[in-house]
Amino acid sequence: MRKIVILFLAAAMLIPLAACGGGPAKTPADTAAASGTAAGAAAPEQPKTEAQLRLDMLPARDFDGDELRIASASQFGEFDREEANGELFNDAVYDRNLMLEEKYNISITAESFGQSDTIGGQGRQLEQRLREDAMAGDCTYQIAVDAPYFMYGTATDGIYRSLTTLPWLDLSASYWD
Repeated sequence: MRKIVILFLAAAMLIPLAACGGGPAKTPADTAAASGTAAGAAAPEQPKTEAQLRLDMLPARDFDGDELRIASASQFGEFDREEANGELFNDAVYDRNLMLEEKYNISITAESFGQSDTIGGQGRQLEQRLREDAMAGDCTYQIAVDAPYFMYGTATDGIYRSLTTLPWLDLSASYWD
């Protein structure tokens, strides 16, 4: 009985494949003639990916070509990819950055800082750089990423800006869920 059920399910999965074939291969000219469009005309638009659909949910805004600079500790340095290379994670980061750069008219750059064995932020390169920038009154980086326990010292020093103070950032929107 079990083998019959398995064979039935396998046959059911093959039926759609049989329905799709059977005719001679069509050339682009045949396809264009059947649809009433000229050969070489633009193909129908591909369905949007989940990432593109989520990006469409975000409000539009033009940042006039500003640079979004991200500072991260070396173990969190997954923000900037120069090109797609066929690696799944690399290409996902590259595609995400490209979509954001196009939608918001920005350029994304990231700098990764090494870490030392000192705990508490005093000996870590990222925290040292953020403190130096704050003392100089600079705003070199718009985003800083590190493990929370390493960012505690710089957070209590008032170096970071609360996301709740950004008037154009709606933290109650569904895409934050």
